[in-house]
Amino acid sequence: EGDTEQGDAEATTQEGLESAAGFLRSALARVLPIKRVPELRFSHDASLALGARTLALMTELADDEPEPVDAEQEPADAPE
Repeated sequence: EGDTEQGDAEATTQEGLESAAGFLRSALARVLPIKRVPELRFSHDASLALGARTLALMTELADDEPEPVDAEQEPADAPE
């Protein structure tokens, strides 16, 4: 269900950006010192979500690793 909601949000955002492209080009034409403003095209970039997922997996793996043992430290269950 989360994927569907995410996909719907991405589609809505894409539609909004595409419908605003003309307005954005006009606004850019007023402030940029160029004769012709290029056509604006928008595409979804999944790299941020992929990076966040990768970081979460790495954090999860790091949390599962046992703490390193100091070679000079005696084991906790060793007799004194």
